[in-house]
Amino acid sequence: LQIRLDPEDKDVSRFFWRSMKEAMAALHHHAELNQAECVKGLRTLKGI
Repeated sequence: LQIRLDPEDKDVSRFFWRSMKEAMAALHHHAELNQAECVKGLRTLKGI
């Protein structure tokens, strides 16, 4: 899993990615919220 962050946001977001379970839950949550813009990504995450 690779997610690009702006350099100024990296320190703020480090705590969030310590747990793979939490990171994947956040990824799925945001993919669902933005499914109109990222249909292919959502399908990939769900294995469709």
